[in-house]
Amino acid sequence: MWGARWRSREVAVKVAEQADCLARAPRLEHPGILNELARGSVLGRPYAVLDRFPGDLAGMLRGGPLPRRLRRPVLLQLLDALDYAHQRGTVHGDLKPANVLVDPAARPVRVALTDFGQVGRAPEAALEASMLSSDRQGEQTYATLAYLAPERLEGAEPSLAADLYSFGVLLFELLTGRLPQGLELPSELQRGLDRRFDALVKRCLSRDPGARPAANAVRREVLGLCPPGGKATRSPSSEPLSSDAGMVLIPGGFLVIGDREEPSASPVHERQLSPFWIDRHPVTNRRYLAYVLATKAKRPPSWPKRGRLRPQLLDLPVTGIDWDEALNFARWEGKRLPTEFEWERAAQGPEQRSQPYGEVFDPSRVQAGLGPVGEAGASSEGVCDLTGNGWEWTASAFGPYPNPSPHTELRTLRGGLDPARGRASAHLRAGLRRDARDALVTFR
Repeated sequence: MWGARWRSREVAVKVAEQADCLARAPRLEHPGILNELARGSVLGRPYAVLDRFPGDLAGMLRGGPLPRRLRRPVLLQLLDALDYAHQRGTVHGDLKPANVLVDPAARPVRVALTDFGQVGRAPEAALEASMLSSDRQGEQTYATLAYLAPERLEGAEPSLAADLYSFGVLLFELLTGRLPQGLELPSELQRGLDRRFDALVKRCLSRDPGARPAANAVRREVLGLCPPGGKATRSPSSEPLSSDAGMVLIPGGFLVIGDREEPSASPVHERQLSPFWIDRHPVTNRRYLAYVLATKAKRPPSWPKRGRLRPQLLDLPVTGIDWDEALNFARWEGKRLPTEFEWERAAQGPEQRSQPYGEVFDPSRVQAGLGPVGEAGASSEGVCDLTGNGWEWTASAFGPYPNPSPHTELRTLRGGLDPARGRASAHLRAGLRRDARDALVTFR
């Protein structure tokens, strides 16, 4: 692995010894999964250009438990990435601290899951490699024995449930600074630790794969156990975020994506989505101001350079934010950006309409410029500002349907007004460089 600069950014370059040693990872487009920026070969040896991180979770745990201030950002981002992969039927197969990259000095903290396992490899070969591995020395083996689920040790193939067992081991180590032994519980090793962590670890480490929770269920519990800047809340309910959090739960299901009349949104195709939460409104200047004051993040260029914001601006969508800044804000709130397909599902509503409010375009329901959030373009599920009031960043790369390439600096915008035709719809999409700032681009 080499450090380098690529297109004015710090990157890591992974070089393989042989042409077949650099396996292409499953195609997963998520900010919490290590992004392959480019690949090629030099002198017959393949290489991949990757996002650069200063270290991994294994290195951070050699000195003991993970610092409490890092629990929430590391666990939530890791679980969000794992849940994203699982929703798409992708098993990691090699979940361990060495494969969780962390930048603890970033504000907010950056986390990325890497090295998805070669799930097609025979379990016997994987186990042999595991027995010969040394996780402390960071040898590149298929999996480390201590993190393998019992059924994997008996020859079973990697599975979603096996990933959750590996996460349980990782969680125990993160809380205590050591691997689990026998029947001991995290709270027995760390005085003052919330005992609900014991119950969560026990469920993840169940010998019965069917008794282990899914990644999204674990994430819900972590939201309650690791609130931002405070002590743990009461046990969370099956709905992790209340209406006080300003979010709406959207059911999963099949969705017809696209519109034959929109060149950027064709061909029409079908997607299956899992349930997800989405902000009821775009992020306002008021919410972003709280983030700036708490983290010392840069003020948006749409704000005055110094001094207070005028009261009439506080409930307008924040604009002039690039994609990475939007991503950092979402992580600070313990959330993420929606994919463009999740955004379109929220805009279509359960009726799967072309407009959030119906099939016929109504100019009176479109906010052409910027106005207070919540006054236009609402769906029947209560998601507002879906037609106009700014374009919105999504987590998705921009490119032709049905499978835009993830190797692009363009990100998909949704929800804006097409100035050429004076219309907006649930299907309309546009692309913008991730480092661009625009006075009419916001996010939720």
